[in-house]
Amino acid sequence: MTTSSKNTKNVDPKNTPIDCVHQMVSTGNIEKTITQLGWLHSIGDFCVLGPQGCGKSTIVSELAARMGASITHVVLYGDMTSREILQQRETQLETGDTVWRNSALVRASLEGNWAVLEGLDRLDKGCLATLNQLVTDRQLQLFDGSRLLRHDRYDAIKTAENWSDEEMANRFVLISIIISFGIYNDFKEFPNMFPSCNDYYY
Repeated sequence: MTTSSKNTKNVDPKNTPIDCVHQMVSTGNIEKTITQLGWLHSIGDFCVLGPQGCGKSTIVSELAARMGASITHVVLYGDMTSREILQQRETQLETGDTVWRNSALVRASLEGNWAVLEGLDRLDKGCLATLNQLVTDRQLQLFDGSRLLRHDRYDAIKTAENWSDEEMANRFVLISIIISFGIYNDFKEFPNMFPSCNDYYY
C-alpha cells in the first residue's frame, strides 16, 4: 500500500475507486480489506493484525472516514497503570483542589468516537483486566466516582425511573457511553487478549 502524497499525484481521480481522503491509493486488496472490516464493525470491536508499517492504522482511518466516524488514537505503554488508562489526577494551582482528567479512551467513549488502541500488547495484565470491562460489558467505574454504562442500560434505568440526565448524574453519577463508540486494536502479533474482539489478519 502507498500512502505518500508523492505517489498520489499520478492517480487519475476519475479512475480512482474512492475519494482518497487519507492520500491512500486504493487497490483491489485494500477495497476487499475495508469491506471485510466494515462487516466486522457491524458485529462489534475488532483487532487488525499485521507487521509494523503495513498500513493497519491507515485502513482503519479510511473505514472510519467512509462511515462518518471520528477516530481517537490511544497510545499505550508498558509502564502505564490502570488508573492512567482511565483518568489522571491533577492539582489546580490556583485553589489546590484535586481534579480528575479523563483519558483519551474515556473521552472517546463519551463522544462516540472510534478508539484505536496502539501498543495494547505492551500493557500489564492488570491493565488488560480494566480494559476488558469496557470491551466486553461497555461499562467502567472511574476513579472520580463516575460510572460509565452501555447506552441501552443507561436508557433502561432512565426510563424505568422517569429521571432526566441531570437526575441520573446526581443520584448515581451515571454517564451513558455513546452508541457509536468502538474499540479497534493495532497489533503486530496476535496476543489473544480479548476473545470478544473479532480478528483480522492484514
